[in-house]
Amino acid sequence: MTQSAFDATGFFRFDLANGSIISREGEQLALIPVDLLDALEPGEKTRQRSIAFGKTHGKRFSEIIAGLTEPPGVENLADYLGGLTAVFGLGRSVVEIRGNAILFRLISGRKMSDGVVTLLTGFLAGFMSEIEPETTFEILHMQTDDDGDLFWAGNPKAIEQVKDWLADGVKPMEALWLLSEEGR
Repeated sequence: MTQSAFDATGFFRFDLANGSIISREGEQLALIPVDLLDALEPGEKTRQRSIAFGKTHGKRFSEIIAGLTEPPGVENLADYLGGLTAVFGLGRSVVEIRGNAILFRLISGRKMSDGVVTLLTGFLAGFMSEIEPETTFEILHMQTDDDGDLFWAGNPKAIEQVKDWLADGVKPMEALWLLSEEGR
């Protein structure tokens, strides 16, 4: 059995005397209603701050897996991201591998605003760039359906190709299959 990479114990520290909530990474946090989060603007500023946020947590994950006694696997990534999205109140995330594609499915039971999608794509891009620093990752929000929101991690050139196919009406999984056929 793989060791759990995520431990929620002590993830938040409530400093009531100073009116703050601090994560174990030292980030100052706020508990706000998700409806207020939906008002987040989907621009470049949100994206860049989300990338930095993801890098912080990707670095922490890298440190954790470096200390595991067993070789790390996808299960560790799935466990850690699932824990993060849960403690942040964004839903339950699942990591899916389809051929060479790594997919992230977020199951929240609600429709995400464009601002929250920007937050998540930036967060995942920053997170992945810290655990695979030699690879440039972009994250594409591929679809929303009854199974949740589906995100795909790919290199920038592959992301652009998949976006083109999706714009032409190709279904998300078919686009990833076409990409694997091209060897990207």
